[in-house]
Amino acid sequence: MADESTLDNTYWNILSFIIITILFFYYVKPKPSIEALSNPPSPYQAYGLYFMAIILSQLGFNLSTLKNKCGNGWQANLGYAILITLGPWLAMFGILIGVLIALPGMKSAFSDVIGYYVVANSANKLLSEMLVDTEINDKLNEAGDAVDEEKKQSMQAAAEAVMKMVGNVSILINQIVPGNFAEYWNTLIPLMKNPDAEDMLKNKQALFDLVVIRDNIGEACWYIYTAVLLISIVGYKLANKACELDPGIANANYDAYLDKQQTLSETKAVANSIQYSLN
Repeated sequence: MADESTLDNTYWNILSFIIITILFFYYVKPKPSIEALSNPPSPYQAYGLYFMAIILSQLGFNLSTLKNKCGNGWQANLGYAILITLGPWLAMFGILIGVLIALPGMKSAFSDVIGYYVVANSANKLLSEMLVDTEINDKLNEAGDAVDEEKKQSMQAAAEAVMKMVGNVSILINQIVPGNFAEYWNTLIPLMKNPDAEDMLKNKQALFDLVVIRDNIGEACWYIYTAVLLISIVGYKLANKACELDPGIANANYDAYLDKQQTLSETKAVANSIQYSLN
């Protein structure tokens, strides 16, 4: 059974992981830009720093747990703490980072739900301002000769493509990721109310920012989900580990016990002597 100090360490451990992850996405991870979509910056250095920060924080918490549990100095617990930290975190968390870099589509497990929930209102408002009604056939027929045939066909094709892709515009944001943003933007141009307007570049950047936020939330959820699992497993192993008291510490504790007993005996003898003198 896990003791109270181990459980407290587990809670603080999870909280510290979440804080480090938030700082990573806000300040360390390279931010993609529309201009550099075809040649994004390398993320490996940033992810290396992130992984190193996680490992060091986990090692610190595991050393603290062992010290509180067994009473040994950090030197006596360092070997086991390194083993219990590096083994699971390299085997699971390190591989997870590599998989998400190589297969970013896996982020959709969380980004299509949690990420979409976070950005849905902003995305719907922005897309409603940018796009014409996807049920466009009646409006084109009403326009008559005011819209040339070529533009009619391109708008109808774009509207049909959007409806086939997402069923309705409200979840269009779930189909866009940083890697395919340029392609989807070009698909949406025929559906835009005024694609040549001066504020269209501003809208493009705003939509791209929402896409990046949704993508980052999906990635962060994977990390947090895996970290909670790993921290719980490691915490359980630490709580059930048998303590081996360092011989030097054991001898020092025994000497301290003898000194305390001797002091108590001397104090008791002095007290008895004083009481005898008073009688």
